[in-house]
Amino acid sequence: MSFYIDEVKYHGVPHLINSKDSSELEEYIHARHLIERRYDWPEGKLGGNPVIIRFQIIEDVIDG
Repeated sequence: MSFYIDEVKYHGVPHLINSKDSSELEEYIHARHLIERRYDWPEGKLGGNPVIIRFQIIEDVIDG
């Protein structure tokens, strides 16, 4: 899957962080807080159970 960060294109393998998996719960909560802080949203703004994806094996792509 391809995605952009600061106008740089990357490829990575997506992984859906599962909030119901005890080994991923802390990462899921931390990601929610980072997203809310990034957009200056009050805590809990994301509500419910948002989908949060972590990219693994990330490589930058140089478009010619």
